[in-house]
Amino acid sequence: MNGTKNSSDHLGNDVDQDEVTQLLPPQAVTKGKENILKRCFHDRRHRRKVLHSVWLGLIFISLGMALGQSGPTLLDLQILTNSNLEAASLFLTSSSVGYLAGSILCGFIYDRVNKNLFLLIGVIGLGLLSIAIPFCVNVVAMNLVRTVFGIFIGVVDAGGNAEQMRVWGNEGHELMQMLHFFFAIGGVIAPLYTGPFLAQTSTANTSVANLTNSTDEPTIVPQTPPVTTDVGYAYIITGVFCIVSGIPWLVIYLQDKCGKGSDFIKATGAVTQRKLPLSIMLYLISMICLMYILYVCAEVTFSSYLMTFLVNQYNVGKSTGTNATSVFWAFFAASRFAMIFISQYVTAVQLLFISCVLMIITSICFTIAAVFNAIDGMIVLTAFFGLSVSAVFPAGFSWTESHLMKVTSWVSACILISSSLGGMVIPTLQGYLMENESNLWFCYLLLIEIILMVLVFVILYISARFYINKRYIFINEVSEIETLKPSWDSSKI
Repeated sequence: MNGTKNSSDHLGNDVDQDEVTQLLPPQAVTKGKENILKRCFHDRRHRRKVLHSVWLGLIFISLGMALGQSGPTLLDLQILTNSNLEAASLFLTSSSVGYLAGSILCGFIYDRVNKNLFLLIGVIGLGLLSIAIPFCVNVVAMNLVRTVFGIFIGVVDAGGNAEQMRVWGNEGHELMQMLHFFFAIGGVIAPLYTGPFLAQTSTANTSVANLTNSTDEPTIVPQTPPVTTDVGYAYIITGVFCIVSGIPWLVIYLQDKCGKGSDFIKATGAVTQRKLPLSIMLYLISMICLMYILYVCAEVTFSSYLMTFLVNQYNVGKSTGTNATSVFWAFFAASRFAMIFISQYVTAVQLLFISCVLMIITSICFTIAAVFNAIDGMIVLTAFFGLSVSAVFPAGFSWTESHLMKVTSWVSACILISSSLGGMVIPTLQGYLMENESNLWFCYLLLIEIILMVLVFVILYISARFYINKRYIFINEVSEIETLKPSWDSSKI
């Protein structure tokens, strides 16, 4: 008891509701559960935990800014490195390879290091690498820096999600939605401040053959000035914000070193736990990871290539492309903000079903609009697509925690590793198809990915509800999360 109390000193030493709930049976805890936001007004320890999640949210804004720039700046990175679309698509692949490595690294060391220092180093590294990107003027250097950049994204993303689940356990569904709402805010503002620094679209596509006439007189071909870009300033803005977002974590770390705080913020209350055979555990993890692979493929396809698709297919200006990307992220963020409150009344699995239906309908309508050159219709559908995909990632985490298995740092790392695999494969395939086949493969591939994701989710839901959850019963324990051991050993896999 003394060790537990000392490990939570910076949340307040007073005896409060969290300590009382540990003495109650699970049924009493469930009945007496109060709105997680309303408790902030009278529960000091709970308020500190919410503030901890807010600082995590600041880091996730940085993540959203870093990832939200990838699509709008892709054509300008082509200019910086003097490459074509297929070669530039490798920049996104390099980031995903780094993300994969960062997620694996987080799974290995997250539970062995000071978590505040871990997140601090991750977000500062992310900022420095963002500043370095525009100084890479050849393809090799750009791919190398983007790979290290992706490592820091993977470290911060996996560590942030694992920290959120460690702090809140099974009771923080609303704050998990809030965390990913902050990510969406970063995705909204990134295209807005990036747009003014992008190079203007060149309209001089005239070839020598088009300039020849019926006479034999020599024709002077107009010389277009070399295209330059100021996109580096946008990356510097992102890098500076990333570094600033690490300041709260530096303060928390210094408080820990001075003995005024503690690295052990723990979740209290009902924790869902059960013992599963290794084969069932592998099946669940594999299906969850496959669902996230396909989801990230769809999201990366849409957010990263939307502007490129509109500019190359319909010859619209880059401003139109960045505005469309901003529309996607704006509705993505607005929906995630609404989910903070909706998730109090709608379960995670219900949100997933609603999102799947909307994603299929929207992607079909978007493909039809693209075929008939309905640009205004596509921009409207971009907003609906942002609404439909926004709840999938956080709701998937919450559903996994409450109905499938406990989300440990290893489970979080597996999910994010699978996400990185999707982001690693799809840019290369997407760039090849759009460069060598048709720009409309932007729509076709998006539709295929969404249909496959929905099928995987339905199969996982049916098998979990009608077989696994009936055969392997949950045990709800009222205890501190870190005193519980996972029901499986990652070293066996």
